[in-house]
Amino acid sequence: MLELIKFGKKGGRSWWSVNSRVLYTVFFFTFWLRIQLKEHKDEAQGHSLAHIWHLLLELWMILLVFTETLFYLRTYKRFGKLVQLVWLVLWDLIPFCLFFMLGICMFSAMFYLLHVKFDSLNYPNIHPFMLVLIQTYRNSVGSSDLPDDSYWISE
Repeated sequence: MLELIKFGKKGGRSWWSVNSRVLYTVFFFTFWLRIQLKEHKDEAQGHSLAHIWHLLLELWMILLVFTETLFYLRTYKRFGKLVQLVWLVLWDLIPFCLFFMLGICMFSAMFYLLHVKFDSLNYPNIHPFMLVLIQTYRNSVGSSDLPDDSYWISE
């Protein structure tokens, strides 16, 4: 019944029907990739490209299920305002997240050019810029890992 509501007057071209189609497609590819990973379990131990794609598809599927759940909650009158509030908050967070990530990238580039070093024990075998990027993000949200600026201190 709710699927019929989703297709409604727009003939299946609304955001919610597109969301359902994308969700089913992502689910299919995730299921197919999971089968492929089980067949080649012994060959690819660790973090292969297929494992990374599988993780990204599952994260995307969780996001799509969340939006699908918001649609179904929207059909109840009591939850309509709450769903609208959640959408407005998420929509208003987009500019903040863009500027936040821009600031993280800017400060990471500055730290990298200034040869600021961070402790790499938590992240072995990672590119130095990625280490600086991760540590800059962690410091921006409240971690207190101090950078090593011994490059600029003369003895």
